[in-house]
Amino acid sequence: QCLYTKPRKHVKPTMDILWKSIPYFHVVRSKVVGDARIPQEILQAYPKLKRGPPPYDLLYCGTPSSFNRNESPTHSSLHNHTLVLIDGIRDSQQEMRQWRELCAQEDFHVSIDLFHCGILFPRREQEKQHFTLKLKYLR
Repeated sequence: QCLYTKPRKHVKPTMDILWKSIPYFHVVRSKVVGDARIPQEILQAYPKLKRGPPPYDLLYCGTPSSFNRNESPTHSSLHNHTLVLIDGIRDSQQEMRQWRELCAQEDFHVSIDLFHCGILFPRREQEKQHFTLKLKYLR
């Protein structure tokens, strides 16, 4: 239901996914890792979205490699239902390799490849699973 609705206002698919994920996952506390930016339009649409103290409900990162450099997945900043949205997983072979390394880490039990971006969840109670989704409007 979250991702399959019509695209919102953003040209970039990752921003559309971010736009839809905030209310769906009841995100309140967020953190932007690296040089990525959440558009002002999204921040205005969700005034309850705060950059607050950990644990975070959402971690947004511009590339897999900047996530690896800046944020330790075992860090106490992630709770069991934290949504980790990583843009640019297919920007280069190096970024794809970094994405695969993140998916393989024991700390993330659910990984979703959406082509333009990827989503990770700790979900410790769940068996490790990887999904690849091809959403029609993302092509």
